Amino acid sequence: MHHSRIRHAAALALCPALSLVVSSLMAAEYDINWTGTDGYTMTGSFSFRDSLLGTGPITGDDIDSLIIEVFQNGISQGTWSLVGDGFATQDLQDNFNFNFDTNSESFPGQVNANQGSPEGQIWNTGDVGNDCEPVGFIKASFAQAVCVDGSLAGLLSTGGTEAADSPLIATRTDGTPDPALFDVGGTISGLLDGNTVGYSVREVVGGVQQPGLARTSGNGPWGFDNIFSDGTDYAVVINPATVPENQFCTVENRTGTIAGADVDDVAIVCAPRVTSLPATGNGSSATITIIDTDDASANCSLATASIAAPPLGGPLDVEMPFGAIDFEAIGCTGTGMTVEITFAEDISGATYFKFINDAWQPLPDVTISGDTARFSIADNGPFDADPADGVIRDPSGPGFPVGPGPDPDPDPAPDAPESEEA
Repeated sequence: MHHSRIRHAAALALCPALSLVVSSLMAAEYDINWTGTDGYTMTGSFSFRDSLLGTGPITGDDIDSLIIEVFQNGISQGTWSLVGDGFATQDLQDNFNFNFDTNSESFPGQVNANQGSPEGQIWNTGDVGNDCEPVGFIKASFAQAVCVDGSLAGLLSTGGTEAADSPLIATRTDGTPDPALFDVGGTISGLLDGNTVGYSVREVVGGVQQPGLARTSGNGPWGFDNIFSDGTDYAVVINPATVPENQFCTVENRTGTIAGADVDDVAIVCAPRVTSLPATGNGSSATITIIDTDDASANCSLATASIAAPPLGGPLDVEMPFGAIDFEAIGCTGTGMTVEITFAEDISGATYFKFINDAWQPLPDVTISGDTARFSIADNGPFDADPADGVIRDPSGPGFPVGPGPDPDPDPAPDAPESEEA
């Protein structure tokens, strides 16, 4: 139970003038941000004496205020605070738990932390997160979630990537933010009918993306303020499950390094999804169709399709009468897709070849039936000709062995000897 600091804060709340002096002279203040599922988000703030900065973990005994507001799809579901009457209410809850690390300026143990442990959080809820009025928050060993009118909501299950992708974020706001922190943002465009898309901004350490800030937005500007220091590598990632049906979204300038300035040129561009395209050229025609994707939530879309003369003239001792099919699919980050190419004529008996690393080689696991060839190809897999994340390129085509030429004419029979006249 953490009552001493709470009662001290309650006393301050009874004397606004004194509270203002303490806040302006002594308080370290932070904003809170959390994103859950089903459109639920939480914002808020908390404060404590700035003399505690850099001293390590603090608990509910040390805070002077805690305020949260829960939203669903941008609509407020209620607020709760440890200010004024809130302190008296909290005194009745023996299981209140608040933990914060003043060294890293972050909430500890983003996942797999028991709610009553030094890494858990219980704010205006029971110890299973369903005792709140009107709202609360719990971070436990089983989940992270908000509580709305006595029920868990926005549940992030522990052990999955979703909880790690949406940590409880604290951002200092008391007028002394680190001057070396910079913004990352840009624009969102192309969403239809008021749709939204989810995305996150992540620090990249040693080539590995770390948990980051997550948000869902519609068309227009987007950004996170004061999140990375100079020299930080970052990546902006779309949550595929949030991309509207029949659309795909890509990120332009999705990775980079903070170079002493805010980043404002990360463009999230969405468009209608294209799953079939005709291809023509080199005297041939074909149709490329995306049949399926490895990830059901992936939104791969065909961008271009054409037919060209086979590079290097095709594989050795092979003719490619239908040319080289060259298509590009985008929006496929981290997934693969199955495509079917339909040709203008029967290709039975052909071997399907892929042009990769400036050489032709047979493409494995291709199913040829009549005039179609079906195969799978993965983003940045061994047969993806484009190294960019999310872009799959496939110059390929059916080939037939070149048969031996006709036998040369046999040596003519020697002329019959002329008969001698008697």
